[in-house]
Parts: sequence; C-alpha cells; structure tokens
Amino acid sequence: MQKTGEAVSVEKAINDVQEIIDSEISFERMQDLINDFDKESAIYLSFLLGKGKEISYSNLNKELSSRNIDINRLLASNIVKKEGNMLKVLEPEERYEIIKDEEKILVIDQADYFYYLVKEGNLKAAQKAVTEKAYKFLKKQNENGRGVKKYIKKAIDLAESIL
Repeated sequence: MQKTGEAVSVEKAINDVQEIIDSEISFERMQDLINDFDKESAIYLSFLLGKGKEISYSNLNKELSSRNIDINRLLASNIVKKEGNMLKVLEPEERYEIIKDEEKILVIDQADYFYYLVKEGNLKAAQKAVTEKAYKFLKKQNENGRGVKKYIKKAIDLAESIL
C-alpha cells in the first residue's frame, strides 16, 4: 500500500484508518453530549475519558484543531494540566482543590465536586451539591473508569436516591 507516494504496511494503513474512524466517532459523540452537558465536559467525555492519565499535547491539539476546538478550553477549565509535551488528565481529587471555592458552572465541575464529597464521606454536603447533570455525567464516566469505581458507584447510588 502507498500513502503520499511512500510504501506503508497494511498494518499501518489499517491503524491509520482506525484512527480516522475513532476520531469521527468521538466527534459525533461529542456533538450529542453538548446537548446534555457543556462543551468542555463533552470534549472531556469524547476525547479524553478512557485514554489514560496522560495524553500527547500535540496529538490532542491536532485532533481538536481539526474540529475547530481550542485545546486551551481544557487547560483554562483545569480539566488537564500541561507538563512538557504531555497533558495530564486531572483526577476528581486534584480538580476538587482547584474548584472547591468556585461556582460550579461546568458539569464536569459539578460531578467532580459531588464525587469528592461522597468519597470523603461528606454526605450532607454531597446531598446539597448533587445535580441531575452531575449524575448523568458520572454515569457516562463510570462506563470508562475515571476516579475510583466504588466511589463513583456510591455517588451514583446517592444521586439516584436524591433525584
């Protein structure tokens, strides 16, 4: 097989096609999620969740830029932190320290705040903090394993008993 005039292996060609397909699926998924959440939370669920604790800045920036999405939205929202040429995906516990005293406008903020309160056993505050969107976000997140499973499950169960 050839790509831009150069020979490439069938395996490389298949991997390239799979990356394109995955990217298109992620983008379509994000468009659907924007209707339920905000753009930053949808970007997180579509392009970051399930891809590990670190992701290449240049790869993600390339993928987002091709969709007219500014990677700085994720940085400004403290969803990721740039460390050299990598982006560290911040866990709910790390984000809690950043967002605890701020208004929780983004759904990911609401979900991380609620999750952290449940994890720490502050159920009274968690009951006041839970929102329908945070609950839905946690359910989506639970499918791909961010945070500690047992606390996500506990947060989901608590939200279901309240909402």
